Amino acid sequence: MPAKTKEQKTAACMALAMKRGDLKKTPGTPAGDMAESMTEEQLVELCGSKVKKGG
Repeated sequence: MPAKTKEQKTAACMALAMKRGDLKKTPGTPAGDMAESMTEEQLVELCGSKVKKGG
């Protein structure tokens, strides 16, 4: 599943870092919510994807 925006990809990468313990978890932020609701595998896929162009 490709990221739809650059901001979504950035949030996914931050969420992945939170899930791995590299960043402090911040509930209530988009990245914090993603870290809580998604698996590490989903975040790796989203963080590593290119931003989807078009719509």
